[in-house]
Amino acid sequence: MEPDRAHSGPDGGAVKTLRKALRLLEELARRQPAGVTDLARALRIPKSRASRFLSTLAAEGYAERLADERYVLGPRLVDLAGAAQVARLWVGGRK
Repeated sequence: MEPDRAHSGPDGGAVKTLRKALRLLEELARRQPAGVTDLARALRIPKSRASRFLSTLAAEGYAERLADERYVLGPRLVDLAGAAQVARLWVGGRK
């Protein structure tokens, strides 16, 4: 699917939002621990949006808020990474 078409349908906004949230996770991985302001600035998004993304990610376990209000990657990402590694080994063994 062409990139322009991916955003032209009714779910285009959701796709863009998901991409921004994933970019935020990637940036958090590079900078952790990181604050909302630093992440928002790095991604060139409003601080309020970065804060909402981080709050949602933290509520789901994909980010963790520290006592000093900075964030690190959360434990659910470890679970996903482990599942991805197992899948790669399984698929690799079937070749």
